[in-house]
Amino acid sequence: MQTAAIERDGGGFCVLNRVFNPTPKDDPPPIPANKLYLVEPADSSCYQASLKISCDPPEALNRVVCAVYFNNEKVPYSDTQFLPDGTATLVFEHPSSHDSDVIDFTVSAGYDVNGNGLLDDFEKLIPLRVKSSGADIGPAIIRGTSAPRYGTALTQVNGIVNGTVTAPGRAASMMIPHAKALLRIFHQGNTNNLFNYAPTGVNTVSLDAFAPVSGFSEWLTHNAGAPFNPTGIAQIKEYVWDDTRSMGELAMTSAAMKQAVLGHYVSNVMQQAEAELVPGQVAWYPASSQGDDISHVSESPSWVPGSTLEMNSLLPNLIDDLNGTFGRIRIMSHKARFRIRKEMVLGEEVLVVEKTQTWGELQDLYDFNHDSGGAAQHAAILQIGHGNGSQGAARASGVIYRTKVFFNKTYEGLP
Repeated sequence: MQTAAIERDGGGFCVLNRVFNPTPKDDPPPIPANKLYLVEPADSSCYQASLKISCDPPEALNRVVCAVYFNNEKVPYSDTQFLPDGTATLVFEHPSSHDSDVIDFTVSAGYDVNGNGLLDDFEKLIPLRVKSSGADIGPAIIRGTSAPRYGTALTQVNGIVNGTVTAPGRAASMMIPHAKALLRIFHQGNTNNLFNYAPTGVNTVSLDAFAPVSGFSEWLTHNAGAPFNPTGIAQIKEYVWDDTRSMGELAMTSAAMKQAVLGHYVSNVMQQAEAELVPGQVAWYPASSQGDDISHVSESPSWVPGSTLEMNSLLPNLIDDLNGTFGRIRIMSHKARFRIRKEMVLGEEVLVVEKTQTWGELQDLYDFNHDSGGAAQHAAILQIGHGNGSQGAARASGVIYRTKVFFNKTYEGLP
């Protein structure tokens, strides 16, 4: 019998509320497509993972068994037989004897030679492999997070959202009001109690986890936080903040956004204004109210659409409202125009920028990466444990969504 393989062709086999997903990702640090992230359910001590494999020859499936391993030791009572259609459900516990709350398990299979329904050592083959359209992605790994670790993550996120005495604490929480508002939506699954930070609109959009580049699928780190179906599609909310909200004002505190506008003025506008204006004359550049397009160097690979920008201030991470709110965003549009006056100063012609207008649109997928560590890992654990993804009682926290923020800022002079 050849090695069995977990296949994902034309959709994917659903594993809890997640699926192995070999589509390309642009969300550092990179998440291996052969790794499945699970959280212990709230109402039991057992993980449950539904698998489907292909096997050559197919008729051997009725004697194929699999089991979960940790540190090359089989997790007790994790043996499972595959059904003739290649499906099986793994049920196993987080090892109580191990100190770590996060463990990488492997899944191995073999031919049940003695017919006892167990995967004995002499029957074990190499670990199951995850494949996509025949291409080998890697061994099947399940990264399990224990229920106590979920509780810790919940406490930490509560501490940020509610400004309690837990880390990062009340003072830091007060310094990140916009970031806290977005985290509250993720945490509670709605926009209640956001007050001045509430969105001005909401849409429902489709997210296809398996599309190589579609609707921010390339930024979806874990297929969790929404009710994904077996074909990898979920309906999620898109929250909109128009340019009357302070979200847009916050975006333009970004040094990179300001520098892009200033760079455009120096490279594309200043020389033209110097040549055309006479002393005492005032004009808008460009004359059209449509403005000039402001270009940005994308921080993503070339296959990712649009321009990606990491939004940072000079503050430490825990009190950086700009980064906590936007992180890596996609610039959908960025425009600017300049009101310029030429005057004489000590016998020299000088350009004076009276006003700068800049406006545009930013979009993002609000989700988290378990492997980022720190506060992001706390939130990612809630996302992975969202809903009934662990085959247990439904958890409401950890809802992913898309954001759309419009900005419109007028500066006296240059930014």
